[in-house]
Amino acid sequence: EKTKADERPAKHARTDAPEDTKVGALRDARADRPTPKMVQGAPGSKTRKLKGLLKQAERDAAEVRHLRASGQDAAADDRQWDEALRVASGERAAVDPAKVKKALKLREKKKKKS
Repeated sequence: EKTKADERPAKHARTDAPEDTKVGALRDARADRPTPKMVQGAPGSKTRKLKGLLKQAERDAAEVRHLRASGQDAAADDRQWDEALRVASGERAAVDPAKVKKALKLREKKKKKS
């Protein structure tokens, strides 16, 4: 006659691990995980951030110029007013391309000097 203890496997019985829990499979799973584009404090992260801000600011300015050139002055004014209201309400303001260029230039100069 079998008891419940006989039906259960031993507490520390060794069993072969399924394929997906082996070390190689775990390492492969970690490799598939997307890595963040920019880790704060990583070398070069501030420069990449500034370059991205500069690109965005230039894109926005070009869009306003295009709207004005195509005769859609009202749409261009709306964009600029929206930005002014955002600044007035305390939200993050658009970036001034001249200031970003200056910051990038200073960073390059400092890097060259070091």
